[in-house]
Amino acid sequence: MSRAEVLDRATVEWMHQLGLVERLYPAFVEGVSEQLAAVRSALAVGEQAAALRLVHRLRGSAAQLGASALARVLAELEEALAQGAGGHELFAGAALCEVVAETSAALRAEVEAARADRLTRG
Repeated sequence: MSRAEVLDRATVEWMHQLGLVERLYPAFVEGVSEQLAAVRSALAVGEQAAALRLVHRLRGSAAQLGASALARVLAELEEALAQGAGGHELFAGAALCEVVAETSAALRAEVEAARADRLTRG
């Protein structure tokens, strides 16, 4: 997947304009694995409602930051959980891990671009 497919360019450009990329993107990238681990833990002990809340919050964060591919996958998981499905199959497949890795790489690239831009502007 290209960065254009992983990120919503309009949202990312807005984040650059607001000067938020260097502050928000690293925190999101660092926290996403921990948040997904919390979802897995909730599912493992049958806490479907807690898992749903965690996924909903993570999906919202991803969407607000322009991580559109991740937000789409999380929306599928949220829908499955809301309908009473366990959601385990979405975690078992490679798709979620792949999207998380691609999103993290794309967001890191945006941080590097923001740093380079800041340094060239002085």
